[in-house]
Amino acid sequence: MSRPSLKSLTGAFFRIGNTTFGGGLLTMTVLGRELVDRKGWLSAADYELAFAVARVTPGTSIIAFCAAAGWMILGAAGAIAASLALTAPSAILALLLLQGFESGAQHPFVMSALGATVAAVSGMMGATVLVIVRPFSKGFVRILRTLLIGGGAFLASWKFNYSPVAIIAVSTLAGLIWGQFSKDDGK
Repeated sequence: MSRPSLKSLTGAFFRIGNTTFGGGLLTMTVLGRELVDRKGWLSAADYELAFAVARVTPGTSIIAFCAAAGWMILGAAGAIAASLALTAPSAILALLLLQGFESGAQHPFVMSALGATVAAVSGMMGATVLVIVRPFSKGFVRILRTLLIGGGAFLASWKFNYSPVAIIAVSTLAGLIWGQFSKDDGK
């Protein structure tokens, strides 16, 4: 395996990490192609190990992957450089956007743009929920179960501020119990 300079390593993580859209898994895949196939900085086995470790660590897997891969390539300096190259530009952009919104919080144009953005994101989240729920909502009993458990989870979170872990655990249990007594197979 060849050993890059810290500048080359940082550049590769910066370029790929900040130009790849589609989430952490896609970014880790593109980084794997760059680090293993194109640059030869990591073996396939080391890439797979970094990928596996990143998937089981708490938090954001892409940051864990960058830290692990950077460590394997250049030690502690590589881990820090890879993680910063991936996260610093996004953090700076978020701070600049936040500052811009705070500066223009009283301006009607800025508030209109923010309101429209929130509405669009809410609509996209609603569409995602429908896509996720649709396969489990065929037949009257399943639709009723989805509405009751989904509505209950919404209320538990919004009105009563229960922990997401508790809501998911209770909802899973409710689904298991309901499934035991339901004769509806969804057809």
